[in-house]
Amino acid sequence: STLRNSMYYGLKLTNAVPLVEMNTIQNNTQAAAFLDLLSIGATFTGNTYSGNGNGNNLLLESGTLSQSRTLKEADAPYQATSSITIAGTSTIPAVLTIEPGTEIRFGSNLGLYIGSGTNLGALVAQGTPSLPILFTSTSTSTYWRGIYFDNATVDATSIMEHSIVEYGGYSSTANVTLVSSNPTVRNSTLR
Repeated sequence: STLRNSMYYGLKLTNAVPLVEMNTIQNNTQAAAFLDLLSIGATFTGNTYSGNGNGNNLLLESGTLSQSRTLKEADAPYQATSSITIAGTSTIPAVLTIEPGTEIRFGSNLGLYIGSGTNLGALVAQGTPSLPILFTSTSTSTYWRGIYFDNATVDATSIMEHSIVEYGGYSSTANVTLVSSNPTVRNSTLR
Protein backbone atom coordinates (compact mmCIF):
# COMPACT_ATOMS: atom_id res chain seq x y z
CA SER A 1 0.00 0.00 0.00
CA THR A 2 0.97 3.64 -0.38
CA LEU A 3 0.16 6.14 2.39
CA ARG A 4 0.93 9.63 1.14
CA ASN A 5 0.18 13.34 1.18
CA SER A 6 -1.70 13.47 4.49
CA MET A 7 -2.03 16.77 6.30
CA TYR A 8 -0.78 14.95 9.42
CA TYR A 9 0.42 11.31 9.45
CA GLY A 10 0.62 8.51 6.95
CA LEU A 11 -0.64 6.19 9.70
CA LYS A 12 -2.05 6.94 13.16
CA LEU A 13 -2.31 4.15 15.74
CA THR A 14 -4.52 4.41 18.82
CA ASN A 15 -4.49 1.34 21.09
CA ALA A 16 -3.53 -0.77 18.07
CA VAL A 17 -0.56 -3.10 17.52
CA PRO A 18 -0.71 -4.09 13.83
CA LEU A 19 1.91 -5.46 11.48
CA VAL A 20 2.82 -2.61 9.11
CA GLU A 21 4.84 -4.22 6.34
CA MET A 22 6.08 -3.49 2.81
CA ASN A 23 4.35 -0.10 2.39
CA THR A 24 5.44 3.19 0.87
CA ILE A 25 4.86 6.04 3.33
CA GLN A 26 5.68 9.40 1.80
CA ASN A 27 5.07 13.15 1.83
CA ASN A 28 2.96 13.27 5.00
CA THR A 29 3.22 16.68 6.65
CA GLN A 30 3.78 15.75 10.34
CA ALA A 31 5.36 12.29 10.25
CA ALA A 32 5.29 8.87 8.65
CA ALA A 33 3.33 7.47 11.62
CA PHE A 34 2.06 8.41 15.07
CA LEU A 35 1.67 5.87 17.89
CA ASP A 36 -0.05 6.44 21.19
CA LEU A 37 1.66 4.71 24.13
CA LEU A 38 -0.81 1.79 24.05
CA SER A 39 0.28 1.13 20.46
CA ILE A 40 3.82 0.33 21.55
CA GLY A 41 4.20 -3.17 20.22
CA ALA A 42 3.24 -2.46 16.60
CA THR A 43 5.65 -3.96 14.07
CA PHE A 44 7.10 -1.81 11.27
CA THR A 45 9.17 -3.79 8.77
CA GLY A 46 10.17 -3.49 5.13
CA ASN A 47 8.53 -0.09 4.62
CA THR A 48 9.93 2.73 2.48
CA TYR A 49 9.81 6.26 3.90
CA SER A 50 10.45 9.55 2.09
CA GLY A 51 9.52 13.21 2.36
CA ASN A 52 7.63 12.90 5.65
CA GLY A 53 7.82 15.56 8.37
CA ASN A 54 10.02 15.01 11.42
CA GLY A 55 12.69 13.20 9.43
CA ASN A 56 10.58 10.16 8.48
CA ASN A 57 10.43 9.14 12.15
CA LEU A 58 7.69 7.19 13.91
CA LEU A 59 6.30 9.60 16.52
CA LEU A 60 5.58 8.30 20.04
CA GLU A 61 2.93 10.08 22.08
CA SER A 62 4.04 11.66 25.31
CA GLY A 63 2.62 10.82 28.71
CA THR A 64 2.68 7.91 31.12
CA LEU A 65 2.85 4.30 30.00
CA SER A 66 0.95 2.52 32.77
CA GLN A 67 0.91 -0.96 31.21
CA SER A 68 3.81 -3.19 30.20
CA ARG A 69 4.73 -3.02 26.52
CA THR A 70 7.53 -4.07 24.15
CA LEU A 71 8.88 -1.46 21.73
CA LYS A 72 9.76 -3.41 18.60
CA GLU A 73 12.77 -2.74 16.43
CA ALA A 74 11.45 -0.77 13.47
CA ASP A 75 12.61 0.14 10.00
CA ALA A 76 12.63 3.83 11.02
CA PRO A 77 13.64 5.63 14.24
CA TYR A 78 11.07 6.41 16.92
CA GLN A 79 10.81 10.02 18.11
CA ALA A 80 9.19 11.05 21.40
CA THR A 81 6.82 14.03 21.04
CA SER A 82 7.41 14.93 24.69
CA SER A 83 8.73 13.23 27.83
CA ILE A 84 7.64 9.66 28.52
CA THR A 85 7.17 8.17 32.00
CA ILE A 86 7.01 4.43 32.64
CA ALA A 87 4.91 3.97 35.81
CA GLY A 88 2.22 1.47 36.73
CA THR A 89 0.60 1.42 40.16
CA SER A 90 2.09 1.15 43.64
CA THR A 91 1.75 -2.64 43.44
CA ILE A 92 1.92 -3.50 39.71
CA PRO A 93 4.83 -2.03 37.73
CA ALA A 94 4.72 -0.98 34.11
CA VAL A 95 7.69 -2.44 32.21
CA LEU A 96 8.97 -1.01 28.94
CA THR A 97 10.99 -3.64 27.08
CA ILE A 98 12.95 -2.41 24.06
CA GLU A 99 14.13 -4.78 21.35
CA PRO A 100 17.77 -4.86 20.14
CA GLY A 101 18.51 -2.45 17.30
CA THR A 102 15.79 0.05 18.27
CA GLU A 103 16.52 3.80 18.01
CA ILE A 104 14.59 6.38 20.05
CA ARG A 105 15.13 10.12 19.60
CA PHE A 106 14.20 12.85 22.07
CA GLY A 107 13.97 16.59 21.51
CA SER A 108 15.52 19.27 23.70
CA ASN A 109 14.39 19.18 27.35
CA LEU A 110 12.60 15.81 26.94
CA GLY A 111 13.38 12.65 28.88
CA LEU A 112 12.54 9.05 29.64
CA TYR A 113 11.47 8.61 33.28
CA ILE A 114 11.32 5.21 34.96
CA GLY A 115 9.01 5.06 38.01
CA SER A 116 7.19 8.03 39.47
CA GLY A 117 6.55 8.70 43.16
CA THR A 118 5.05 5.44 44.43
CA ASN A 119 4.09 4.19 40.96
CA LEU A 120 6.46 1.39 39.95
CA GLY A 121 8.25 1.24 36.61
CA ALA A 122 11.01 -0.72 34.91
CA LEU A 123 13.10 -0.46 31.76
CA VAL A 124 14.49 -3.54 30.02
CA ALA A 125 16.82 -2.28 27.28
CA GLN A 126 18.96 -5.27 26.34
CA GLY A 127 20.63 -4.83 23.00
CA THR A 128 23.37 -7.00 21.58
CA PRO A 129 26.95 -6.14 20.53
CA SER A 130 25.84 -6.03 16.88
CA LEU A 131 22.38 -4.50 17.55
CA PRO A 132 22.69 -1.96 20.38
CA ILE A 133 19.72 0.12 21.48
CA LEU A 134 20.25 3.83 20.76
CA PHE A 135 18.78 6.62 22.90
CA THR A 136 19.72 9.94 21.30
CA SER A 137 18.74 13.53 20.55
CA THR A 138 16.77 14.65 17.53
CA SER A 139 19.81 16.76 16.64
CA THR A 140 23.50 16.61 17.51
CA SER A 141 23.30 20.35 18.27
CA THR A 142 20.71 19.96 21.06
CA TYR A 143 20.60 17.95 24.27
CA TRP A 144 17.76 15.95 25.78
CA ARG A 145 17.34 15.23 29.51
CA GLY A 146 18.37 11.57 29.33
CA ILE A 147 17.05 8.54 31.18
CA TYR A 148 15.99 9.10 34.80
CA PHE A 149 15.55 6.14 37.15
CA ASP A 150 13.36 7.30 40.06
CA ASN A 151 13.14 5.68 43.50
CA ALA A 152 10.05 3.79 42.23
CA THR A 153 12.22 1.89 39.73
CA VAL A 154 11.92 -1.88 40.02
CA ASP A 155 15.66 -2.54 40.38
CA ALA A 156 15.54 -6.32 39.97
CA THR A 157 13.85 -5.96 36.55
CA SER A 158 15.52 -2.83 35.16
CA ILE A 159 18.56 -3.31 32.95
CA MET A 160 20.42 -1.41 30.28
CA GLU A 161 22.81 -3.63 28.37
CA HIS A 162 24.47 -2.98 25.02
CA SER A 163 22.73 0.38 24.92
CA ILE A 164 24.07 3.73 23.73
CA VAL A 165 22.85 6.90 25.43
CA GLU A 166 24.12 10.10 23.85
CA TYR A 167 23.53 13.87 23.81
CA GLY A 168 21.70 13.77 27.17
CA GLY A 169 22.27 16.04 30.12
CA TYR A 170 20.02 19.01 29.37
CA SER A 171 19.49 21.28 32.37
CA SER A 172 22.23 19.87 34.63
CA THR A 173 21.16 16.26 34.35
CA ALA A 174 23.12 13.38 32.79
CA ASN A 175 22.76 10.77 30.08
CA VAL A 176 21.55 8.42 32.83
CA THR A 177 20.48 9.61 36.29
CA LEU A 178 19.87 7.24 39.22
CA VAL A 179 17.96 8.56 42.24
CA SER A 180 17.59 6.04 45.09
CA SER A 181 17.51 3.30 42.46
CA ASN A 182 19.85 0.47 41.47
CA PRO A 183 19.15 -0.78 37.95
CA THR A 184 21.81 -2.80 36.15
CA VAL A 185 23.82 -0.80 33.57
CA ARG A 186 26.23 -3.08 31.75
CA ASN A 187 28.29 -3.05 28.52
CA SER A 188 26.75 0.26 27.48
CA THR A 189 28.12 3.51 26.07
CA LEU A 190 27.23 6.85 27.66
CA ARG A 191 28.57 9.67 25.50
